[in-house]
Amino acid sequence: MPADPIIDTYSRRAHDYAGADNQASCWGLATRELWARLGPRPRDRTIADIGSGDGAALREMLGRAAPQTRLIGVEPAAGLRSIAAERTRDLSAVEIVDGRFEALPLPAASVDYLYSLMAFHWVTDPAAGAAEIGRVLSPDGHADLFFIGRFSGREFIKATTPVFLRRFGPARVFAAAGLRRQLTREEAAAVFTAAMPDRRVTVSEWYDTRYDTVDGHMAWWVRIEGQMLAAGGEDRADAEAEIRSAIGGLATPAGVPYTLHLLHVRVEAENGTS
Repeated sequence: MPADPIIDTYSRRAHDYAGADNQASCWGLATRELWARLGPRPRDRTIADIGSGDGAALREMLGRAAPQTRLIGVEPAAGLRSIAAERTRDLSAVEIVDGRFEALPLPAASVDYLYSLMAFHWVTDPAAGAAEIGRVLSPDGHADLFFIGRFSGREFIKATTPVFLRRFGPARVFAAAGLRRQLTREEAAAVFTAAMPDRRVTVSEWYDTRYDTVDGHMAWWVRIEGQMLAAGGEDRADAEAEIRSAIGGLATPAGVPYTLHLLHVRVEAENGTS
């Protein structure tokens, strides 16, 4: 499989991702708040976390799963897998493996509950990713996927796009934007329904505006790195200063806003019971 700049970035910055600054950011807080919305059943014996990152959600899930449940964390970024393996090494029920939505390293019909938090928007082929989820779910299996939709971060996009266009040009900016597959609710429903016509698929959406400092936002805003990789030294410092200024211009008394557009895809067996 060809190199993926997003996976490479998350692997290289794994310790930043797993660090306190990122976990206290709007993304870290929003992700942890989603833990309460996950729904493992007492009879689920194999649970898979796709895009499991540093393994934090797996530790949380283990405390809610029934005894003898096997938990599998699937993560494509080697740096994050290493952190997750270290943080879960005392948990014999947890296994961390290399994989991604489009090629899940799991047998067909082997997973009773599959969940994913803030990861599916990085998929390179949504249809293939959804088909793989359908392949690995057991006949009575179910899934919860939470990820960002098309309309996330409109404030930042409006403020920073002129800076990016001037410094990097349209081709680089549009290529960077294309690294993430941002779906509308209707598009997500169509993708998952087509991939799993024999299952019940529901998709909900909501908006969540978070406020932080410029430094707080810059700590998680890793996607700018892809647009800056060619810049170094003073050029990079100047570009980052200009971006900080643009983001700072959004400040309100509550802080700098960033609005998340969140999608929740729920997959159930057509005749399944909870």
